[in-house]
Amino acid sequence: GAEAGGRFPWIVHVGQVGGVPVTCTGQLIGGRWVLSAAHCVLTSDKSGFREAGPPGSTLVTFGCAGADLTSASCRTVNVVRIVVHPCYTAAPNHDHDDLVLLEMEEDAGFAAADLPWVGGLNGTVEVTNASNVTLAGYGLTSNAATQPSAKAMAVTVGVASAAACAAANPYADTNGLMNFSNVLCTGGVAGRDSC
Repeated sequence: GAEAGGRFPWIVHVGQVGGVPVTCTGQLIGGRWVLSAAHCVLTSDKSGFREAGPPGSTLVTFGCAGADLTSASCRTVNVVRIVVHPCYTAAPNHDHDDLVLLEMEEDAGFAAADLPWVGGLNGTVEVTNASNVTLAGYGLTSNAATQPSAKAMAVTVGVASAAACAAANPYADTNGLMNFSNVLCTGGVAGRDSC
């Protein structure tokens, strides 16, 4: 991948949950709300979910010039509530419904027109196995990395078929942990992924 720069101003760095440092990416979806991955709020033993806690315990950062966390333009805001998707199971091997809403203590100040959206009332977007999608966010830049990048990164990857996704995830497929017809699977090129 490459540095994301300012292409995705709605990207949010989730840097701490319940007083525990994490590196996850979220997306501003309007007003005070951030959408992220539920696995980012799992407890260390993966048996439950962290609470937002008192001010300073759960923090998100956004508005960084060039998506660089060292930029003076960054805003770090407290999260006051964590809402995990009701069908997400707190477990190390469950990836379905891996969604969480983080409610910030203040409005992000972005106009709705400046945020990405998916058309239609049911939140769908049409993609085919020939489509490419861009993954963007904060995280590790290689399997050998020990510290996440301070800059958001972006990589364009192909969309994989449900069958290819199931074949690449045999444990989840065999144990019924994921309905592969309800997920958008990507990848297929070594070294081009998200983490």
